Amino acid sequence: MNILTINIGNQTWMTENLSVTKFQNGETIPFYDNIQDFLKAGRHQEAACIFYENNPEKGLLYNFFAISDKRQICPDGFKIPSENDWNDLIVFCGGDSIAAKHLKSVSDWIEPENAPKPKIIIESEIGNGLDSFGFNAKPMGAIEKTKMFAEFFGYGSNAYFWSADSNNFYNLWGRIAYMYYFSSRIMMDTIEKRLGMSVRCIKI
Repeated sequence: MNILTINIGNQTWMTENLSVTKFQNGETIPFYDNIQDFLKAGRHQEAACIFYENNPEKGLLYNFFAISDKRQICPDGFKIPSENDWNDLIVFCGGDSIAAKHLKSVSDWIEPENAPKPKIIIESEIGNGLDSFGFNAKPMGAIEKTKMFAEFFGYGSNAYFWSADSNNFYNLWGRIAYMYYFSSRIMMDTIEKRLGMSVRCIKI
């Protein structure tokens, strides 16, 4: 496996989202071709992966149970970044108000259709990034809960990455880092573990 990496501060990150279908020990990560079965696996706290809209060109999404499985999803020598790892990256990139601008790719970010716009839009903060360090964060979307149900959401406008951390108060929720079209910020949030996010590994 050819692993491309970039050094950012004292961290070494993969330059691409994870796209493996097997754990480190060679066992297959359960793959689903429909969102209902993917979510069902998550409800049973079972590992699962799925292509965004079942399109291999749009990348793989994983639930939290895949990224926390003891068989390990990242290549040998790498791990799922903790929230502290994400925070260290954010600080090195100038703080949470500007970090996404430095980490976003220089292309592929598009304004989402029918999405509410912020009341104040600062043109220098929206859209594509500078990719200042080669992190190349692309807007690969997620399986996100919108309103009352979960669906594919945000391709082209949002990037979501799992953290290794669970919510301290409710174990069925995990922590994520995310970026979106209308902001240069990176935000940390809490989301259901059964949902599907991208994975970016960091060197141990």
